[in-house]
Amino acid sequence: QCLRSPKPAEAVKTPAKVPSQLLFNASWSDGLVWRTVDDHLQLRVGLYLMYDWTSVNQDSGLDEIAPPVDTGSEIRDLQIDVHGRLYNTTLFRLQFDIDGGKAELQDNYLERNEVPHVGRIRLGHFKEPFGLENTTSSRNLVFMERSLANTLAPARGVGISLANTVCNERLTWNLGAFF
Repeated sequence: QCLRSPKPAEAVKTPAKVPSQLLFNASWSDGLVWRTVDDHLQLRVGLYLMYDWTSVNQDSGLDEIAPPVDTGSEIRDLQIDVHGRLYNTTLFRLQFDIDGGKAELQDNYLERNEVPHVGRIRLGHFKEPFGLENTTSSRNLVFMERSLANTLAPARGVGISLANTVCNERLTWNLGAFF
């Protein structure tokens, strides 16, 4: 007690005023979304999980001529996605793929929209614009796996791309240079 200095009565402060609106509003829309009150900054955090499972009930007569088939499950894909926008023209993304206990950064880029005469400029590490099947997310594929022909398409790379849509968004063009 001898180390404590007594507080004078006039040193007691009144609590600070709390602003009527918070700086960020949080909501849920395909992931957790934070946005500023003036909507100049938006940050979205999401989790993507693909889980495969199988259940097989083999006839006992087949046990003699064929080995039993296993029943099981596994995580096929787990991704953490952080993306957002600054004002309405600059986008950013960080996408981590977790496989076997290791996190690998898949996509990390900055993108500027509404660039005159170009449309969109993207700079960073992302999927190279090569074919519809390659650029479509695995969440939106028609079949469970991509086709065999897709193995010939380039994957992700570090580079820059210019892109835009024309004819009321019925035609898309994309030009890129990658390392």
